[in-house]
Amino acid sequence: IFFAFDGTSTSTHTTDIDVRSPNVPPVNHPPEWSGPTNASVERGHTLEFDATVIDPDGDILTVTTNLPHGALYDIGLGKFSWTPTSTGMFVTKFFATDGMGTSTHAVDIDVVEPPQPPQPPPSPGGGGGGGGGGGGGGSGRRFEIGPLVGQSSPQPLAPSSPISPPAPPVTPIVLSPAPEPVPSQPTLPRPAGQPEIALPPPLEIATTVPAEKPSFFSNLFAGLFNLFDWIWFKISSCLSCWIVWLLTVIAFLLYIYATRRKKEMVQQENPEGVMLESVPSEYVVNEYWETNSRDKE
Repeated sequence: IFFAFDGTSTSTHTTDIDVRSPNVPPVNHPPEWSGPTNASVERGHTLEFDATVIDPDGDILTVTTNLPHGALYDIGLGKFSWTPTSTGMFVTKFFATDGMGTSTHAVDIDVVEPPQPPQPPPSPGGGGGGGGGGGGGGSGRRFEIGPLVGQSSPQPLAPSSPISPPAPPVTPIVLSPAPEPVPSQPTLPRPAGQPEIALPPPLEIATTVPAEKPSFFSNLFAGLFNLFDWIWFKISSCLSCWIVWLLTVIAFLLYIYATRRKKEMVQQENPEGVMLESVPSEYVVNEYWETNSRDKE
């Protein structure tokens, strides 16, 4: 405190001095969370809320979370989003630290079943009568039922497979013998004044004869026909015919060659062209030996 006096008046001045120890650090304030602590959502619907954190000292924060399966949290915007698929109580926790202190924020989430759509009230009407069948009586009043309000499914339902129409019933055919012909009645003269009665045309009865059961040999032939490959059989038959034709031509050429060869040998043995068929065999032999004897001499 400072005082000044000039003989007439006094002036005062006060100054506050804060003396600190150099080893005492400044006071740190932990991060502060803001957001709901309880939430409720129906199964299959999306829950969204804000969970933000700030530091009073302006320190840099590190944020971690412990979320349910499938939940998302945007740290920059502080947005939490989750679509639960099962009911029950779930706890979501958020953690923030500035390096010196940690702050935790927990949110209890209760997931419940969606409400069932309201059932339309039964329409008033009389019950069915007994005996020959009954119809609804009704009181003659008109009832209007509004549209049903319910929760939509979060996921589109899978398309159902088309239902095929039922097969038509099979009507059995019953064969009955033809009835005996009814002898025609003699035509009686129509009385005068009586109108003519038109008779219906005669009925034609058609009978159906069942097909005969195939015999054993027919089934055997059909089985053998289906067993073999007839295309290869045709090809093999054509090839066999061609080989037989070729062998026939070769045999015919060999026959011509043998005939000519025999004829040449006969001409070499009988160059004068004497008909051996008309000369006796003894003469031919003697002539042959005489000719050979003259050639040797």
